[in-house]
Amino acid sequence: MNKKYQYYWMAIRPRTLTAGVTPVIIGLSYSFYVHKTINILIAALTLLCTLLMQMGTNLVNDYFDYKKGVDKNRKSGPIRVTQEKLLSEKEVKMAYRSCLFLSFLVGLYLMMIGGKVIIILGLSSLAMAYLYTGGPLPLAYFGLGEILAFLFFGPVAVFGTYYLQNLNFNPDVIILGTSTGFLAAALMAINNLRDRKDDLASGKKTLANIFSIQTARFIPFICILLGSLIVPFYLVFKGLPFAVLVSILPFLLFKQTWLNIFSFNIDSSLNLILANIGKYMFIYGLLLSLGMHLSL
Repeated sequence: MNKKYQYYWMAIRPRTLTAGVTPVIIGLSYSFYVHKTINILIAALTLLCTLLMQMGTNLVNDYFDYKKGVDKNRKSGPIRVTQEKLLSEKEVKMAYRSCLFLSFLVGLYLMMIGGKVIIILGLSSLAMAYLYTGGPLPLAYFGLGEILAFLFFGPVAVFGTYYLQNLNFNPDVIILGTSTGFLAAALMAINNLRDRKDDLASGKKTLANIFSIQTARFIPFICILLGSLIVPFYLVFKGLPFAVLVSILPFLLFKQTWLNIFSFNIDSSLNLILANIGKYMFIYGLLLSLGMHLSL
């Protein structure tokens, strides 16, 4: 593989992309459970639009953290291609603009299908993709990272996916979205915990450096607990068979990862926990979807 492409691949942070894939899977699965049909073209375009937007967000983060000096003395976390001069500022800027523009183009068709609801959700998601670390007041620098991850990788993504399939409102879908929302927030919380010292030094405010270290360790664990348990039991309460509780199994299998949140040093060793939460999120989504299909 050409070196340049390797650097672009690094910059989009492929291990984080499960945060975008999982809510789409869950939204499609619940749509199929309720309506017994799926529009494959719209499903594929929804996934493509989501992935392009997330890749663009990661590139925006790489570029603007460099421009604002946040990555200057960073000792933990993934390699930042702009800071390390692996790609030029111009190349990274062109890459994030291309991803967000392509996401917008794909989204135009989805907006035509979904009308005002998807126009609002789509444009607000694109705006957040840029404003998260871009612009004069980057939202991630004011302790909003976990909240934005919860909203846009949770209720917004799951509801938007479901709505595009059926064009109707279903309050249950908002509850379903809390599962991936909490898990995405946990990913963000671990990321910010790992970068706590570096962010403090650069003046970037996150929940991990607003609160004590002890509290900062509890935040991702509570998010994982809520994200793992609320939805399966809610679906059983709504009348789905106990098959949906199969999604709880990986929570038990990843027990050591949850314990490591409280014991690992606050440095690059937390990258292992980040990777495991990403895997867990995807497996959870697949098993929750399987449980819904077994309920048909």
